[in-house]
Amino acid sequence: MTGILNISKERFFPFLTHNQVKDMDNKEEVVLVLPFGTVEQHGAHLPLFTDSLISSNIIFKSLDKLPAEVRALALAPLFYGKSNEHQGFSGTIYISTSTLLATILEIITGVYEAGFRKLILANGHGGQPQVLEIAARDCLCGREDLIVIPCSISAPWTPPPNTFPSLQEKETGIHGGFIETSIIMSLYPGLVHIKKAKKEYPNSYESSFLTLEGGISPSWITSHLSLSGIIGDPTAATSDSGDIIVQGLVAAWRALISDVYHFKRPKLDGKV
Repeated sequence: MTGILNISKERFFPFLTHNQVKDMDNKEEVVLVLPFGTVEQHGAHLPLFTDSLISSNIIFKSLDKLPAEVRALALAPLFYGKSNEHQGFSGTIYISTSTLLATILEIITGVYEAGFRKLILANGHGGQPQVLEIAARDCLCGREDLIVIPCSISAPWTPPPNTFPSLQEKETGIHGGFIETSIIMSLYPGLVHIKKAKKEYPNSYESSFLTLEGGISPSWITSHLSLSGIIGDPTAATSDSGDIIVQGLVAAWRALISDVYHFKRPKLDGKV
């Protein structure tokens, strides 16, 4: 089994020494990437660590494939998240919204005090993007030279045609379904109990406007939508499909990190 910290020592911030950080040249150009995950239920077939495994592996693989001239490092991942929507399903361990927000803001303070000015918050859990977005905006007050980018792990990637086994899975498979199961089968096949996988979709909303995710969505928790803890279809997942998805995600993140490295915040011209 591949270790979770399978990243070159040159790309992992915690492997540096105090002096290496202190003496680093042009730290304001270096991109730091902070992967976010959770410890939460993913049905009977996937590990509690699914979100954390996906976010950390995609970021680590992407960093290792960057050209040497693109200076970027991974921070130690934040493995616990705001996943109380899975409360009631055994094994879910979550922190509160206020704790997560305070933690991110304090990490950003440490990053800034160390001299770094570019940070990507790489979110692997669908239940907390709003918290990361609030933190990314709030931390800028009084820090005009800071760039913080909150981004979902899937956001830079455009799935190729026919990636999903069905239109329903593409539109509704949001937890423990085809994509997550395929990725874990690719990365950690020994952790997937595929014979226990169950397909479960919530009933469709009878509305012209309301959807499960995207567009206009009513608030929900998992127990309102699923008996198994799954929202989607993992039964069609394979390690081959996972390989293709991982390759696509890594390529997309490699391009995004490179873009952030070269990005300069637009300057005001002094005219109104």
